This record gives sequence, C-alpha cells and structure tokens, in this order.
Amino acid sequence: KLGLVQAFMHDPDLVVMDEPTAGLDPLMQREFNEFLRAEADRGTTAFMSSHGLGEVRRVCDRVGVLRAGQLVAIEAVEDLLRRTGKTVRIRAAEPLDADALAVEGAHDVEVHEVEDDGGDGGFVFGGEDRIVAEATLTFTGDVNRLLEAVAAYDLVDLEVEEAPLEDVFMRFYGGQPDA
Repeated sequence: KLGLVQAFMHDPDLVVMDEPTAGLDPLMQREFNEFLRAEADRGTTAFMSSHGLGEVRRVCDRVGVLRAGQLVAIEAVEDLLRRTGKTVRIRAAEPLDADALAVEGAHDVEVHEVEDDGGDGGFVFGGEDRIVAEATLTFTGDVNRLLEAVAAYDLVDLEVEEAPLEDVFMRFYGGQPDA
C-alpha cells in the first residue's frame, strides 16, 4: 500500500507499476482500481503488469502483450476481445451437425452428445432422461449467420459470451507460455 501511495503522491504524469494490486484485499483492489481510473481521467498515464487479466479488462483502455521480450500486440482491450471472438455453447434436444454449424466465423467447432439425467445440469424434459447434443465453438463472424444455422434445431439453451481475457492472452502464446 505504501508503494502505491508513494507512486501517486506527487501527481506524476506517468506511473509504472508491477502487479499493483498483489497483496491487496478485494475491497482495496476495487478502491485502487477506481482510483486508477480517476487518475487516468485526469490525464495520468499508467503502465502496469498484471496476471489478473480480469482486472486489466476493468481498468485499462489498452493492453500490450509481450512474448519472449517482444511486444506482439497493443490495442484497445475491447478491440482485442472482438478480434478474438466469442465463446458459444449450444444445447439441443436433437443431434447437431458440426458441418451445419461451421458457418463463416465459426472456429474450433466441437459437437457431442450429453445425457440429461434431470440432475443439477439444468436440463429437465418432463422428468424423462434424454440425450441432448451440445456444441461449443469460438465465433468471430456475423452473429445473424450463426442464428440462421441454429434456427433449424430444437434448442434447449444458447450461450454467447465474450472470451475471457485469459483465453485471448493464451492465443498469443499458442497455449505455450514463453519466458
């Protein structure tokens, strides 16, 4: 905490921080993040390293990704997330065809059957056990094309979420962390 106070006490134009919220409790992390946003609004530039990528998303306007000592990307957090795509999970009460779901912008399409036991998975069809199909994919295209593709099925559930920033980061590393 003392280091953070010292870093900002003279109203600097630029602050460089390494894992600034490490060791802070969740309440203090939130307070610091709000403070940092206020400082940015006042014109202070802050460079920070962080493994808390959710925090980076909440606090930063732009993100830079280093790999093997080289800057491999620098862009707005939202642009980086948009370019990386959304995670889509589809559940249907009938078999799903992976080829039919492979519309433009669909990547890493996986389809498999899931048994519905009426348990805590959230699928209850008149109290009967049923087989449902589940598909997961990453999607970077026009969502209307995807909706057209899934409209032919008896859907049970459709989830579309932004990819976690951690997944975005790992794409730059190809799933392999570099030193």
